[in-house]
Amino acid sequence: MMMKIMLLLQLKWLIVTLIFLHSRSAFCKKFYYSNEVYERPRVQSLKSTSLEHEKRTADDPSGRRSSSPPMPPPSEGARMARYIVHSTDWAALATTSAKRQIQSFPFVNTVSFSDGPPSNGSGIPYLYLTPLDMSSQDLEKDARSSLAMTLAETSYCENNAFDPEDPRCAKVVLTGKVKKLKPESSELVFAENALFTRHPAMKTWPTDHNWYFAKMKIDQIILLDYFGGPKNIPVKEYLAVSPEVSRASAELAAPPPEVSRASVELAPPPPEVSNESVKLVSQA
Repeated sequence: MMMKIMLLLQLKWLIVTLIFLHSRSAFCKKFYYSNEVYERPRVQSLKSTSLEHEKRTADDPSGRRSSSPPMPPPSEGARMARYIVHSTDWAALATTSAKRQIQSFPFVNTVSFSDGPPSNGSGIPYLYLTPLDMSSQDLEKDARSSLAMTLAETSYCENNAFDPEDPRCAKVVLTGKVKKLKPESSELVFAENALFTRHPAMKTWPTDHNWYFAKMKIDQIILLDYFGGPKNIPVKEYLAVSPEVSRASAELAAPPPEVSRASVELAPPPPEVSNESVKLVSQA
């Protein structure tokens, strides 16, 4: 008799446990698939990636329609990297600190840069530095450095409600060595035009600061522009991209022109359509 009771109790607890596990599994599955914040899967198919890309680039980064080629899709890493570099005007420059208090520590500073004027991006970041700058002093000791750029600098990520850390808010990190351009260098004229075109204020900076032009010799390129982790972009492939991509990105990143109240008031009103003209059109 006692054995039967024990077996019945064990069977009862087994049934209760199975019911609990089933209900818990159903709840977890419902929460997993209904959570709006979680986006699955992390690595999406090429088809779904293309569809989302088309949806996001229906409007350009400035929020207006453009006849220029759209932003490169995530499948074209080299073009996307060039797009980001030419669409941005400043970057985070990482160096190895030469300051006594933090010697050999990583040090980050913001710098203005340009890879070329809006009509001719080269993909090479050019800098305008002074020996008085902390990062410049680091580079004198160790030229190894990294430059990080992101489309969060433009209106693209904000328009698409992407947090700057969201992988879809594309960013690229260029790693290499920053070197001064020699006075006899053929690049000097291009670097000056590239920087002063994109940063006109540089022309007015104090001349007694001994400003000099420099460029990064790129050794490695890491791109993060979608789910699935970063991509290593071959430098040769990156440099081989046509400047047309950079030209399009510059036009897309430009802010829309402002419309003044005076221009609106001066604009002629639309012609009124009379009832007689409507009748004539309908009879015709």
